[in-house]
Amino acid sequence: MERADFEQWKPKEVARLLALVETERRYYQEIVANVPVSLLIVGPNLQAISSNRQFRVTTAKKNDEVLGKPLFELLPIDGAVELVQQVVSSGLAAPKIDAVWVLGETSKPVTISVLPLRSWEEDSESEALVVIQEHVSSAPALPLLTPHQAKAVQLSAEVDAMLWEADIAKGRITYVNPRAEEMFGYTESTWLENAEIWTDRVAPSDRDRVKRFYEKLAESKGLNFSVEFLALRADQSTCVVRESVRVLRDEAGAPLKLFGCTSDISERRQIEDQHAAAQKGEALTRLSAKLAHDLNNLLMIIAGYGEELKNSLPAANPLHNDMKEILAATERLYSVTTQLQTYTRRPVIHSKITSVPAMLAQARPAIEKALGARVTYLVEQSPDLAKAKIDGPQIEQALIALAQHAYLELGGEGTVTLKADNVRFKESTGSDSGLDAGDYVRLSLSHTGTPMSPEARQRMLEPWLYSEESVRDIKMGLSTAYHILRQSQGELSVESAPGRGTTFLLYMPMVSIAELEADRALAAPVAPPPVLEVPAEPETTLETILVVEDEGGIRALVRKILRRQGYNVLEASHGEEALRAMRDHDGQIDLLLTDVMMPGMNGVELSYKALESKPHLKVLFVSGYTDESLLEAGQFPAGTAFLQKPFTLGSLLGKVREVLDTTAMRHAAS
Repeated sequence: MERADFEQWKPKEVARLLALVETERRYYQEIVANVPVSLLIVGPNLQAISSNRQFRVTTAKKNDEVLGKPLFELLPIDGAVELVQQVVSSGLAAPKIDAVWVLGETSKPVTISVLPLRSWEEDSESEALVVIQEHVSSAPALPLLTPHQAKAVQLSAEVDAMLWEADIAKGRITYVNPRAEEMFGYTESTWLENAEIWTDRVAPSDRDRVKRFYEKLAESKGLNFSVEFLALRADQSTCVVRESVRVLRDEAGAPLKLFGCTSDISERRQIEDQHAAAQKGEALTRLSAKLAHDLNNLLMIIAGYGEELKNSLPAANPLHNDMKEILAATERLYSVTTQLQTYTRRPVIHSKITSVPAMLAQARPAIEKALGARVTYLVEQSPDLAKAKIDGPQIEQALIALAQHAYLELGGEGTVTLKADNVRFKESTGSDSGLDAGDYVRLSLSHTGTPMSPEARQRMLEPWLYSEESVRDIKMGLSTAYHILRQSQGELSVESAPGRGTTFLLYMPMVSIAELEADRALAAPVAPPPVLEVPAEPETTLETILVVEDEGGIRALVRKILRRQGYNVLEASHGEEALRAMRDHDGQIDLLLTDVMMPGMNGVELSYKALESKPHLKVLFVSGYTDESLLEAGQFPAGTAFLQKPFTLGSLLGKVREVLDTTAMRHAAS
């Protein structure tokens, strides 16, 4: 229409036209407001410009709580903001997306569409119409899961245990999670339809006990109960499980339903049994060590004075031969204490970064010799095998002991396979004797010989100081192998079953990248330290020795022998008395001769205190039993000497002279 025509319109006609336009606007506005789809208009800055009634009802917001708010607050749906930004920038419609719209404690599956709109205020800018349409299903509506409920369903499927529900009135299981079939081999339908499965899953040896447990559970008033038993899988194999049960009761207290969690604790039980056996063995070790210590002290007194008497008697005297018989009997008693000490002395572990393939190659000849010519020895190694922090020679001894056991169980003929790989424990095994979370190098030594019974596995770590010599040595070797691994911060466990033979699993701590770098830095060549010239000590005609021994008979014997040789002897019965004797003595003390194990302050502690005031003092330790904590590397002062009890008087005098004649500078003296 031309402008001239428009100007000919009368005011009444213009008013009628404007009213028609307003009526049309309200009509379409009412349609948009009532359409059962959430609509939201956002501007170029992604802030809300307008929304319809359905959007505000769905979000439970008023109009002023929507206008001007950023899109990410109003529509916290993954991908929604990016989709709207794309439409606003390009001015083109984008593909629909399906998502879940979380609103408080509820969630709705929705489809989101975004259409471009031209701005009424700025013709050059685009706005976006966001259409959120809820999914409509022809099936009966199911309640939507809250986030907490959804997480519970996920955990039920992922947890490493059988979760179940049982209806007491119906006498059958009404729910099991997927882990039930993995643990026991029975399908879900078997659990839900076969009422006998509740009894069949328990090994015959434990059925009566488990039956009494559930009878007591129903009669009691408690809510939470637990029981451990031997379970029987569908393939007739067994495992040890722990079953935790919660009871749902009615208002009168009668049980209605049971909710249970059944977990496989076979590995934990095995480690606990081994730990108990190791503790029992450790108690026997300490008892044996104490007996050896006390016997050695008494035998030294008998042998020392007996030797003195024999030497004072002429060879023709009949008592001379009698004393020889007494001394011979004493020597035989020494062999008993030596046998005790063979078990009680733990190996000293010097852990260092070790190449496992190189260690296995070095140990191969000794292992093959232990297995014999008719046993085939196979080694399988992972190509990315890491280095381990271990005492290589000690681990070799452990493998040899295990090979000797394999030879015995195979009857001297068969195959032994050693596999080496890397393993990771994401969490601790949960036992005092178990492994901490971390990375390990694992050695698996397997054979198909006679499987070990549960009793034999439990007794594996006990001391064997009797029976046939070769068998006793093998049993002692297994115990020693266990303690070698434990001292190296590793673990030794055993798996054994009929038809599958026996597998020993050795876990050794893996070396981290940081430790490797530190080791390389320490291995770099460094300049040798300057040679220190040590002035020669003036020659003396009479040397002073401080003898510290809590056993009075041995102390008197040693004092007598040393004084006969011309030494000046001071004596003390314990550490504090020895320190006082050193302070009170005006002259020089050349040698500290001390027992290691004494009440109160032990000999090692005494030596460190003595060297603080007399740095050039020489030290000779004597002991029939040394606690393994004192034998660890670095416990004894550098440059000190050690003489093992029992010893002859001649060996004592020889060792004393050897130590006194040594003039090498000790690190402790610097």
